[in-house]
Amino acid sequence: MRSFIQFLFLSLFLSLTVTVFAKDPEKGPDKSADAPPQAAVEAEKAEVPELTPEEIKAAEEKKKQQDALESLESTQKAIEEKVKEQRSLQKKLKSADATLKPDIQAELDVVTADLKKLKKSFEQVATGGINLEAFGQAEEKFNWEEELVLITQPVLKGLKDLTEKPRKTEHLRSIIINRNLQSKEIDRAIESVESRLALKPAKAITAKLQETLKAWKKKKEDNQREIELAEFQLESLLGNNEAWQDNLVGSMKSFFEGRGTTLLIALVASVLVWAVMKLLLWLVTFRKRAAAKDGKKQISQTRYRVAYYLYRALTTLLIVITIVVVLYTRDDLLLLAILIIVFVGLALAMRELLPRYIHEARILLNLGSIREGERVFYKGVPWQVAHINVHSIFRNPELHGVLRVPLSEMTELNSRPLSRDEAWFPSKKGDLVLMPDGYLAEVLVQTPETIEVQTKGGMRTAFPTATFYETSFHNLTRGGQYGVASVFGIDYSHLDISLTLVPEVLRDAVQAGLKSAGLGEHVLNILVDFKQANSSSLDYLIYVNMHSRVASSYFKIERVIQQSCTRACNENNWGIPFPQMTVHRAT
Repeated sequence: MRSFIQFLFLSLFLSLTVTVFAKDPEKGPDKSADAPPQAAVEAEKAEVPELTPEEIKAAEEKKKQQDALESLESTQKAIEEKVKEQRSLQKKLKSADATLKPDIQAELDVVTADLKKLKKSFEQVATGGINLEAFGQAEEKFNWEEELVLITQPVLKGLKDLTEKPRKTEHLRSIIINRNLQSKEIDRAIESVESRLALKPAKAITAKLQETLKAWKKKKEDNQREIELAEFQLESLLGNNEAWQDNLVGSMKSFFEGRGTTLLIALVASVLVWAVMKLLLWLVTFRKRAAAKDGKKQISQTRYRVAYYLYRALTTLLIVITIVVVLYTRDDLLLLAILIIVFVGLALAMRELLPRYIHEARILLNLGSIREGERVFYKGVPWQVAHINVHSIFRNPELHGVLRVPLSEMTELNSRPLSRDEAWFPSKKGDLVLMPDGYLAEVLVQTPETIEVQTKGGMRTAFPTATFYETSFHNLTRGGQYGVASVFGIDYSHLDISLTLVPEVLRDAVQAGLKSAGLGEHVLNILVDFKQANSSSLDYLIYVNMHSRVASSYFKIERVIQQSCTRACNENNWGIPFPQMTVHRAT
């Protein structure tokens, strides 16, 4: 069976091979014999030599030079014709009468202008399309005041140089487009004149039409010459494009050899000036540091701050002078002009803003209404002014975090010296406070923005810091002790012992109850005193002073007081009254 399968696959493979390599009879005879030999094809290819990039570039340059020569020849012919026309008009002007002289003079001016333009075009093509304005043939005009021009001219020149090539390219392209449009109009005019001549008008009209036709053909030649010149200049301008890598390398090299070196020298000189001033500051403050180590009296904070800011202003001024000297010595007028413009702008801005910042400057020098180390109220919370600067630091010892207050917001604040043992906040983290609505809470977090507390059941509540500061709550932790007050009443039947025996028995009962509840060692004082004769009972005020360690047992102590008093009444057979109502019957 296996041999049969192998034979079957072998037969299938042979049949496929024959089918692929056999000739198709429907395709006709094999035409490969008629094809030229491969060697002949390769020989023909070898007869056409392949040009190298250098040879292609040389051929293009040769063609470019040939086109330039043709343009020069046509321009020279046009110049010669214009010269002849100029001489002819000059002769006519001499022999013409007074009525025709203005018209002839106008024609002569036009021809002279065209001749000047042709000579300039000839020179432009002959020199390869270089910018002749750089050789003083066109002077830049400025309309501003002379002093302002002297300052801003380098900046404007630099900006103009950056956009010179795109502007020239766009200008030449617009010339080509406009001249092509004019060429179409000129062709239409020539066709119109030729159609008039084809009608064979009178001799006088024919002569005038021929003169008009000649003038328009000359305009066509001049227009075509201007198109060729603009195309040549555009080609020369675009032909100077280099690869962006070479352009980038060249620009960087030029920058580092010129303006980059100037900037580096200015930077090094500025760093040296800063280092020298820093060294002088260290030498000046050396005696102050030595005096501080010896315990001598130090300089006042205000004088130190004024001297420090004067030092910074002097350092900045010396660095600016150094930069100006470097730029002036290096003859870098562009950077010097930019620096002067910046200084003028800053001076104008300071003239407008300085009156507004006089008060802020006094605060910055620690001479204003708010001073370092003093206490100030800011947004409803007391703060200590830790440091005054552009962004001053406010700190509250009881709050976690600090505030950075901008100088502009400190102009309306007033600080005062600190008082001894003055609290900064009515609570701190971990304190137990009794809130106005009667629930006991533990302070978990205190930040400049939020106070977060947790009640006995685990519920958390957040308050804005200023709102919490204004809340009237009882801090059971601060002070080391707290008090729990409770009222208990007995029946009027015990009136005879109400001021003698009852207070003593209730006091002993409360003390025993607190001891049995595990709070006896934390009791500081127990007060039981007759409070008032109420409508149906004799009321006693029971006030217990406890240590702050058991502040969390505040409500438990209230319950123990009531339980102890009730137990004492049961043991002594004292009645506990309840509210009664007396009804009087009318007779």
